[in-house]
Amino acid sequence: SDRDTATVDLGVVLDRLAAKDLLRVLTEGGPTLHAAFIESDRLDELCLTIAPTLVGGSARRIATGPGQIDAGYTRAHLIADDAGYLYTRYVRA
Repeated sequence: SDRDTATVDLGVVLDRLAAKDLLRVLTEGGPTLHAAFIESDRLDELCLTIAPTLVGGSARRIATGPGQIDAGYTRAHLIADDAGYLYTRYVRA
């Protein structure tokens, strides 16, 4: 269906949210949404949880699109729990 392939103009969405004084946006999308924020230079922070589990298959990466993107992110936080999970936060340098 058209709904499955619809796209959204991030600039329009973020402008409308800003007009309502909503200036911080949390996205929990998949590779396509992440790629859209990266490609439009709108990804300021990345929080990534790493689980001590290996999963096989043909799953996509965290973002679709071109190869390596070096946008100058630095690690701001790294927390490990007793179960082996790593909780990371990267911010734009």
